[in-house]
Amino acid sequence: PKNVWELIRFLETVPASRVVLPKTSEELLPALYTLDKHSLFFKHDIFLADNIEEMMTYSPKKLNENTLSALSQFNEIRTKAPTNIGPFLANPHVLKRLEVIQAACPQYASARFLLVAGKSQRPTYISQKVLAHEIRMAIAPLEEFNEIEEWSIREVDHERALSAHEASRKILDPLERLVSSADRPLFAKALDLSNSARTLARGVKTIAQRYDFDETFHEKSAKASARELQKGLPLLHQEIARLLGQKYIPLNK
Repeated sequence: PKNVWELIRFLETVPASRVVLPKTSEELLPALYTLDKHSLFFKHDIFLADNIEEMMTYSPKKLNENTLSALSQFNEIRTKAPTNIGPFLANPHVLKRLEVIQAACPQYASARFLLVAGKSQRPTYISQKVLAHEIRMAIAPLEEFNEIEEWSIREVDHERALSAHEASRKILDPLERLVSSADRPLFAKALDLSNSARTLARGVKTIAQRYDFDETFHEKSAKASARELQKGLPLLHQEIARLLGQKYIPLNK
């Protein structure tokens, strides 16, 4: 994973474990409800830490009594949880136990955020920062087409371009209903770039089936899509870096 959000998403693919995240990542975690991934709070024991010293206190040999008790109580809840955890979390008895755990160990994010889920306080839309992280992952497959020269448009592998489009849309499509009206323009930019890769693929495929060397409609379309990717990808990366408070690094660096 390249950043904290990618690490959080990566937790879906790894076995249950104890995870310590920087306290600054706390603002990203509510998005797991919106993305319907809050079961990760049950799967992993997630803690938040302000610094390295605090992070070390959650290592197995340094756990204090409060943390050990919180882990034990949380595990009791975990072992009784059904597959559909929504109604289970709303149970008053479960909520009460989560409140006790959270009060004893405030940095135990798993308990705290499941308590929020149980009280139906989950957000409807993902935050702008989470959207920026998701878009960055979604446009990554498109980056290999960032420097296509128009004279070499016929050499583009249409299957690779189509695969890049599909990989991008696989991330973007589930987000569409989770994006607020204020963030729609940002989401639309990513969607347009993904669709440019599809148009590029279609144009190149049609060109490959022709034997004349005159510029056709499909070749013009493919070149236009390549230009859109060349212009749009750096601009969108620049905007994402600004939204995340990061330094923009050009794609070819």
